[in-house]
Amino acid sequence: MKRLLLVVMIFLFLAACSSQEKSMETAKDTVLIEVKNSTEYEIYSLELRYYHTDTLFGSQQTMKAEDGPRLRKGESLAFILEESNLNFEQEVFFELALIDVLNNRKRVVIGEKFPLTLKKGKRYQLKLTGDAPNNLAVTGLEEES
Repeated sequence: MKRLLLVVMIFLFLAACSSQEKSMETAKDTVLIEVKNSTEYEIYSLELRYYHTDTLFGSQQTMKAEDGPRLRKGESLAFILEESNLNFEQEVFFELALIDVLNNRKRVVIGEKFPLTLKKGKRYQLKLTGDAPNNLAVTGLEEES
């Protein structure tokens, strides 16, 4: 009986690990933009705006809530973009902003808009650097399969 219980517990553990890993995988008709916090600043919420030419086409806001409200150094937030929301065939300009909950939810733009031609099913990784809202920067744009 103990062996059966042990086997069931191991199976459940492995299934949970597997499903957590797959949650960051990108579906074939979506793009995942993952933003990794490499700052010491307390980040609670981020907003990603996307533009075609100079026209705002859409935005998403996300926050960390799994094991606490603060995005710690080394942790990431993800934005999932669907092809139905924007045209993957055109160059898209992105703007990342911090929603500073420590300062009346003030929206603080991080760096300049950056261009990106999206490819379906890809994951793009960005890294936030800096130590205060007025000197944060977006670096390290990498494309992964």
